[in-house]
Amino acid sequence: MSNEQYEVTADIPIRFRDLDAMGHVNNSVFATYLEMARVEYYRQIVGIKNPTDFDMVIAHVSIDYLAPIHMDDAVTASIRVGDIGQTSFVFEYVLFDRHTGIPYARARSVQVGYDFEKEQKKPIGTWKEQVARFKAERLGPEAIK
Repeated sequence: MSNEQYEVTADIPIRFRDLDAMGHVNNSVFATYLEMARVEYYRQIVGIKNPTDFDMVIAHVSIDYLAPIHMDDAVTASIRVGDIGQTSFVFEYVLFDRHTGIPYARARSVQVGYDFEKEQKKPIGTWKEQVARFKAERLGPEAIK
């Protein structure tokens, strides 16, 4: 599995509590792994460090499970921004074994800019500019959608 087309990569530790009775990571835990990748993206690309600075809510998550994850697997999550709108955008993910490249899952989530005081969605203009700047600087102008 190549993660070259992805913008951020994070190693995911497998905890004993992640396992189910079958000895593999429970399907519901995959969403937590996606969250870990999102947080790393926000830290590296947008510079968000404080949880109160997150001004996005999750509107949708879909996961395609491709292979089971076991306790001793070396899991890496790669994440990139897909479609970007005025008030929302898509994250695309892949979870894979960092030694073999075997993919465990592919996923997508839709984030919506949200004003918590007004309790309504809001434009993501500043965030959109930061992502475009990152893509141009680190991935080249052809990476900007």
